[in-house]
Amino acid sequence: MALPPVLVSLGTAIASASPIGLAQTPPTTTDPTTAAGVALIAAFVLIVYGSSVAFSVLLGAAVLGTSKLFGSGTYVPTVERLMRDGPVRSAAIGLAALVGGAIGTFLLVIVLLFAVELGAPEPLPMAIVIPFVAGTAFVYAAVTVGTIALGSVLLRRFGEGEPNDWLALAVGSLVVNVPGVNLLVAPPLTCVAAGAMIDERWRAWRDRGGRRDSLARSESEPSTDG
Repeated sequence: MALPPVLVSLGTAIASASPIGLAQTPPTTTDPTTAAGVALIAAFVLIVYGSSVAFSVLLGAAVLGTSKLFGSGTYVPTVERLMRDGPVRSAAIGLAALVGGAIGTFLLVIVLLFAVELGAPEPLPMAIVIPFVAGTAFVYAAVTVGTIALGSVLLRRFGEGEPNDWLALAVGSLVVNVPGVNLLVAPPLTCVAAGAMIDERWRAWRDRGGRRDSLARSESEPSTDG
């Protein structure tokens, strides 16, 4: 006597759900090689991130320390204010300076190599080290100032009052070195910071020149005291 199809289907389902049926199902296991590879990649990313943050903090400490030691400590806040008040102007100045510096360095190399071909001393091309080192230091300083400015913006958004430069350095370093974020944030931030640094120097030079002219005019005017 044949069983109804409904009973046959029900018996099959019960058998597959029984301990014997479950025991026949092969267990799913995670490949230990894959897990080890993922852990190794995660550890490498964390090491690189931590090293980048530490380097940014050390570089920023040097910039802030130099600003407070040889100046009034207002250089970084002044540059940050210029970045906030005129980001487009600062970005344009910074991009022009960075591109112009790279082109000028390349042309200088060509000129020095050509001079050696004409009989100049062979060590002459080593002079390119001076502008290269100066340009690299300027870029690193721009990156550092931009990092501090980013940290200050975040602290102002989520806090009250004027942020501390050292705390802004720490916050900015943690954010700007996040993998992926650094590729999106660092280039424009560097351009804006570089332009603001150049703008700050130009304004300081212009103000000093104006004060000298004013002092010279006041000294040249005849005294009205009787």
